[in-house]
Amino acid sequence: MYMRKLGMLVAVTFLLSSCASDPAPQSREEWRNLHTTFYPGVSPDQALAAAEKVLRLADHDFKFDYPDGQLQGVRGWHVYKFLGNSVGTDWWRVTAVAKDGGSEVQVQISRYSGLQIGMYGIAEPPISSASNKKADPNDAQVGGAGMPAGSVRGAFPYELFRTRMMYMLGMSQTWQTCREAQAEKTYAQLQDSGILCNMSANDDKPPEIAHPQRG
Repeated sequence: MYMRKLGMLVAVTFLLSSCASDPAPQSREEWRNLHTTFYPGVSPDQALAAAEKVLRLADHDFKFDYPDGQLQGVRGWHVYKFLGNSVGTDWWRVTAVAKDGGSEVQVQISRYSGLQIGMYGIAEPPISSASNKKADPNDAQVGGAGMPAGSVRGAFPYELFRTRMMYMLGMSQTWQTCREAQAEKTYAQLQDSGILCNMSANDDKPPEIAHPQRG
């Protein structure tokens, strides 16, 4: 009974601290500037293929689904801590639409997280398949603990993803590692950096690749 109460107390503290750290809501224009990028001379299929390569290089645990015009990726994760394990699931939805001789790409990231205390499960284990119906960021309630999947608001993962997309599409010769990207940011700007730069992330520069022929 004591462990159960302790677990619930830690979980409530975790949730309250998470809510307190959320930034103020963004305007529609700010949201679009963060989530949407236009890549000239790139077809939607090329953009989605590049997006998949970026995510696979970040973590081999990603699982993917391929709806028309989209890439949906899901990655389960866990972090061992003294009192219990932090567990969760990240969802990525990348949409590409042909526009003005290129592609407009929109990226949305959602995260579900919780705690497991000893033998008392505060949250379900991460969902490991992109095809699992429970792995839907639009679902109001995700996981056995009834906690919603929250939209990732920090700019860091979107900006690093965009930079790596530019490399994959031959628009940049520089692949930015997590260490390089983090070194450019203040502490406050590192919010949500763990989405692409967690402890298990692959932070090596990729081998030289043949960039796709655009046009």
